This record gives sequence, structure tokens and C-alpha cells, in this order.
Amino acid sequence: MHLPAQAAAVHLPGARPRRGPYEARRHRDRLGTRLEPALSQRQTTRMAKRGVGLRGRTLVALVLAAFVLVALAIVWRRTIGIGQAETLAKLDVRRTELEGERARLEGEIRDASSRQSLGVAAESRLGMHIPTDKQVVILPRAGRRESP
Repeated sequence: MHLPAQAAAVHLPGARPRRGPYEARRHRDRLGTRLEPALSQRQTTRMAKRGVGLRGRTLVALVLAAFVLVALAIVWRRTIGIGQAETLAKLDVRRTELEGERARLEGEIRDASSRQSLGVAAESRLGMHIPTDKQVVILPRAGRRESP
């Protein structure tokens, strides 16, 4: 039999050395999804019979988010409270000032309405004076009858 010097392009299925199970798996993984059908054609082997519960990381994240929200609400409430306390302090100072001004004005009204100040004001502004005894005339009341 005469064979040519060049190797023929013939595929011999059993000609390679055998691979172990691990090496065969790596070879499949290298091929990737070429061996798997499209997602719409695949059959689902197992489905959850009921809803999947919260897992560890999700639960921790939810608890942490709730804690942050509560802390933010507390800080927000305290900030508003501090602002309102400042406003109340300003209003209290203003109320104290107004009470003092009211007391001062009431004193001035009391002084201005006294007989002494009214007499001085009437004499100076209106030209009135206190009458002497000769200028005072006492008139009897007209509506009274004298008894017999």
C-alpha cells in the first residue's frame, strides 16, 4: 500500500486521546450556549410552587432602608421643631415688648386724664381760669317741689 506524504483531511472519530469527565465538561462550557436551545424553546424543569420568600440580603436591605427612613423622619421633625421654637422665642420677646409699651401708654393716659393735667390744659389752651367766690352762682334745681 502506498500512502502519500501529506496527511489526508479525514476525520477519524476515535483518534484523539480520551478526556476525563472534568475535561469534557470544560469543553462543553467553552462551547457556551451553542448546545442549548433558545430560551423560548427550553423547558422549565422546576418551578416554585409558591412565591419565593425574602432572602437574607433583601431582608437586611429592607430593614436598613426602614431604619434610614425612620431616622430621616426624626431628624426632619426635630428640624421643624427647632425652627418653631425659634419663632416662638421671637414672638415671646415681641409680646413682652408690647406688654411694656401697653403699660407705659396706660400710665400716660391715666396721667393725661387726671384733674390736675386737665385743669392746666384747659387754662392754657382754652383760656379758662378757676372762678373766684364772687363769680360762682348757685342755682336751685327747677324740677323739685318744696314740701309744705
